[in-house]
Amino acid sequence: MALALLKAHHEPFPLVVVDRTYRVLDLNRGAGNVLAAVLGVEPSADPGADAAALGLNLARLTFDPHGARPHIANFEEVGRELLWRIQREVLADPDDGEMRDLLDDLLDLPTVDPGWRHVDLLVPSDPALVLHLRRGPLDLRFLTMITAFQAPQNVAVEHLRIETWFPYDAATAEACAALDVVGDGSDRSSP
Repeated sequence: MALALLKAHHEPFPLVVVDRTYRVLDLNRGAGNVLAAVLGVEPSADPGADAAALGLNLARLTFDPHGARPHIANFEEVGRELLWRIQREVLADPDDGEMRDLLDDLLDLPTVDPGWRHVDLLVPSDPALVLHLRRGPLDLRFLTMITAFQAPQNVAVEHLRIETWFPYDAATAEACAALDVVGDGSDRSSP
Protein backbone atom coordinates (compact mmCIF):
# COMPACT_ATOMS: atom_id res chain seq x y z
CA MET A 1 0.00 0.00 0.00
CA ALA A 2 2.78 2.47 0.88
CA LEU A 3 4.55 1.71 -2.41
CA ALA A 4 1.38 2.33 -4.43
CA LEU A 5 0.95 5.65 -2.65
CA LEU A 6 4.56 6.67 -3.35
CA LYS A 7 4.20 5.74 -7.03
CA ALA A 8 0.96 7.68 -7.42
CA HIS A 9 2.12 10.80 -5.60
CA HIS A 10 5.33 11.03 -7.60
CA GLU A 11 3.47 11.21 -10.94
CA PRO A 12 4.17 12.42 -13.57
CA PHE A 13 7.81 12.07 -12.54
CA PRO A 14 9.62 8.72 -12.70
CA LEU A 15 9.80 6.34 -9.75
CA VAL A 16 11.35 2.89 -10.19
CA VAL A 17 11.39 0.00 -7.72
CA VAL A 18 14.39 -2.30 -8.09
CA ASP A 19 15.86 -5.19 -6.16
CA ARG A 20 19.45 -5.25 -4.90
CA THR A 21 20.69 -6.32 -8.35
CA TYR A 22 18.93 -3.37 -10.05
CA ARG A 23 16.27 -5.61 -11.62
CA VAL A 24 13.11 -3.56 -12.13
CA LEU A 25 10.26 -4.91 -10.01
CA ASP A 26 7.81 -2.07 -10.59
CA LEU A 27 7.65 1.47 -11.88
CA ASN A 28 5.12 4.23 -12.08
CA ARG A 29 3.54 5.61 -15.24
CA GLY A 30 5.97 8.56 -15.26
CA ALA A 31 8.94 6.20 -15.43
CA GLY A 32 7.23 4.16 -18.14
CA ASN A 33 6.58 7.31 -20.18
CA VAL A 34 10.14 8.62 -19.87
CA LEU A 35 11.77 5.26 -20.58
CA ALA A 36 9.48 4.69 -23.59
CA ALA A 37 10.29 8.15 -24.98
CA VAL A 38 14.04 7.79 -24.44
CA LEU A 39 14.18 4.25 -25.83
CA GLY A 40 11.89 5.13 -28.75
CA VAL A 41 9.11 2.64 -27.96
CA GLU A 42 5.37 3.00 -27.39
CA PRO A 43 4.41 3.66 -23.76
CA SER A 44 2.62 0.79 -22.07
CA ALA A 45 -0.74 0.84 -20.31
CA ASP A 46 0.88 -1.09 -17.42
CA PRO A 47 4.60 -0.21 -17.46
CA GLY A 48 5.31 -1.87 -14.09
CA ALA A 49 4.04 -5.26 -15.19
CA ASP A 50 5.78 -4.97 -18.56
CA ALA A 51 9.14 -4.02 -17.02
CA ALA A 52 8.97 -6.90 -14.56
CA ALA A 53 7.90 -9.36 -17.28
CA LEU A 54 10.76 -8.25 -19.53
CA GLY A 55 13.32 -8.66 -16.76
CA LEU A 56 14.45 -5.07 -17.25
CA ASN A 57 17.60 -4.22 -15.29
CA LEU A 58 18.47 -0.53 -14.78
CA ALA A 59 22.21 -1.13 -14.51
CA ARG A 60 22.37 -3.19 -17.69
CA LEU A 61 20.08 -0.73 -19.49
CA THR A 62 22.39 2.14 -18.51
CA PHE A 63 25.47 0.50 -20.06
CA ASP A 64 23.74 -1.25 -22.99
CA PRO A 65 25.01 0.30 -26.25
CA HIS A 66 21.58 -0.51 -27.76
CA GLY A 67 19.63 0.55 -24.66
CA ALA A 68 19.82 3.80 -22.73
CA ARG A 69 23.58 4.42 -23.13
CA PRO A 70 23.33 6.41 -26.40
CA HIS A 71 20.73 8.70 -24.81
CA ILE A 72 22.55 9.50 -21.56
CA ALA A 73 24.19 12.85 -22.30
CA ASN A 74 26.30 12.75 -19.12
CA PHE A 75 27.22 9.08 -19.36
CA GLU A 76 30.80 9.74 -18.23
CA GLU A 77 29.51 10.75 -14.80
CA VAL A 78 26.49 8.43 -14.57
CA GLY A 79 28.29 5.34 -15.83
CA ARG A 80 31.28 5.80 -13.55
CA GLU A 81 29.16 6.51 -10.46
CA LEU A 82 26.86 3.55 -11.08
CA LEU A 83 29.71 1.13 -11.78
CA TRP A 84 31.63 2.30 -8.71
CA ARG A 85 28.48 1.94 -6.57
CA ILE A 86 28.07 -1.65 -7.77
CA GLN A 87 31.76 -2.34 -7.17
CA ARG A 88 31.41 -1.02 -3.60
CA GLU A 89 28.37 -3.25 -3.08
CA VAL A 90 30.35 -6.29 -4.25
CA LEU A 91 33.23 -5.35 -1.95
CA ALA A 92 30.78 -5.03 0.98
CA ASP A 93 29.38 -8.52 0.34
CA PRO A 94 31.88 -10.57 -1.70
CA ASP A 95 29.78 -13.72 -1.26
CA ASP A 96 26.83 -12.23 -3.18
CA GLY A 97 27.11 -14.18 -6.43
CA GLU A 98 24.27 -12.31 -8.14
CA MET A 99 25.93 -8.94 -7.60
CA ARG A 100 29.29 -10.35 -8.71
CA ASP A 101 27.61 -11.70 -11.89
CA LEU A 102 26.03 -8.29 -12.56
CA LEU A 103 29.38 -6.56 -12.12
CA ASP A 104 31.12 -9.06 -14.41
CA ASP A 105 28.41 -8.59 -17.07
CA LEU A 106 28.78 -4.83 -16.92
CA LEU A 107 32.58 -4.98 -17.09
CA ASP A 108 32.27 -7.05 -20.29
CA LEU A 109 30.30 -4.30 -22.06
CA PRO A 110 32.19 -2.06 -24.52
CA THR A 111 30.72 1.09 -22.96
CA VAL A 112 32.75 0.72 -19.74
CA ASP A 113 35.69 3.10 -19.68
CA PRO A 114 38.91 1.27 -18.70
CA GLY A 115 39.52 3.90 -16.01
CA TRP A 116 36.31 2.86 -14.24
CA ARG A 117 37.25 -0.81 -13.83
CA HIS A 118 38.73 -0.24 -10.39
CA VAL A 119 36.74 1.81 -7.93
CA ASP A 120 38.54 4.73 -6.34
CA LEU A 121 37.64 4.23 -2.68
CA LEU A 122 38.93 7.72 -1.85
CA VAL A 123 36.14 9.28 -3.94
CA PRO A 124 32.94 9.41 -1.87
CA SER A 125 29.75 7.93 -3.27
CA ASP A 126 27.14 10.64 -3.79
CA PRO A 127 23.60 9.96 -2.53
CA ALA A 128 22.13 11.79 -5.54
CA LEU A 129 23.10 12.06 -9.17
CA VAL A 130 22.02 14.26 -12.08
CA LEU A 131 20.83 12.18 -15.03
CA HIS A 132 20.70 13.99 -18.38
CA LEU A 133 18.70 12.15 -21.03
CA ARG A 134 18.51 13.25 -24.65
CA ARG A 135 16.79 11.77 -27.68
CA GLY A 136 16.02 14.01 -30.65
CA PRO A 137 14.20 17.10 -29.35
CA LEU A 138 13.64 15.48 -25.94
CA ASP A 139 16.10 16.89 -23.40
CA LEU A 140 15.49 15.86 -19.77
CA ARG A 141 17.48 16.41 -16.60
CA PHE A 142 16.64 14.65 -13.35
CA LEU A 143 18.12 14.56 -9.89
CA THR A 144 17.98 10.87 -9.01
CA MET A 145 18.06 9.41 -5.52
CA ILE A 146 17.95 5.81 -4.34
CA THR A 147 16.21 4.93 -1.11
CA ALA A 148 16.99 1.61 0.56
CA PHE A 149 14.84 0.20 3.35
CA GLN A 150 16.07 -0.96 6.70
CA ALA A 151 13.61 -3.59 7.90
CA PRO A 152 15.24 -6.24 10.09
CA GLN A 153 13.49 -9.59 9.87
CA ASN A 154 11.81 -8.63 6.59
CA VAL A 155 14.17 -9.79 3.86
CA ALA A 156 11.71 -9.02 1.05
CA VAL A 157 11.55 -5.34 2.01
CA GLU A 158 15.22 -4.99 2.86
CA HIS A 159 16.24 -5.80 -0.71
CA LEU A 160 13.93 -3.18 -2.24
CA ARG A 161 15.25 0.12 -3.47
CA ILE A 162 13.23 3.00 -4.77
CA GLU A 163 14.83 5.26 -7.33
CA THR A 164 13.05 8.60 -7.53
CA TRP A 165 13.71 11.02 -10.34
CA PHE A 166 13.04 14.68 -9.56
CA PRO A 167 12.93 17.20 -12.42
CA TYR A 168 16.12 19.24 -12.31
CA ASP A 169 14.60 22.13 -14.22
CA ALA A 170 11.23 23.53 -15.32
CA ALA A 171 11.65 22.23 -18.88
CA THR A 172 11.96 18.65 -17.57
CA ALA A 173 8.90 19.06 -15.35
CA GLU A 174 6.91 20.36 -18.34
CA ALA A 175 8.15 17.53 -20.58
CA CYS A 176 7.09 14.92 -18.01
CA ALA A 177 3.63 16.47 -17.83
CA ALA A 178 3.43 16.46 -21.64
CA LEU A 179 4.51 12.80 -21.81
CA ASP A 180 1.70 12.00 -19.40
CA VAL A 181 -0.95 13.04 -21.90
CA VAL A 182 -2.24 10.08 -23.90
CA GLY A 183 -2.18 10.34 -27.66
CA ASP A 184 -5.97 10.91 -27.77
CA GLY A 185 -5.60 14.05 -25.65
CA SER A 186 -6.95 12.69 -22.37
CA ASP A 187 -5.04 13.58 -19.23
CA ARG A 188 -3.71 10.77 -17.04
CA SER A 189 -2.06 13.02 -14.48
CA SER A 190 -4.44 12.19 -11.64
CA PRO A 191 -3.83 8.82 -9.96
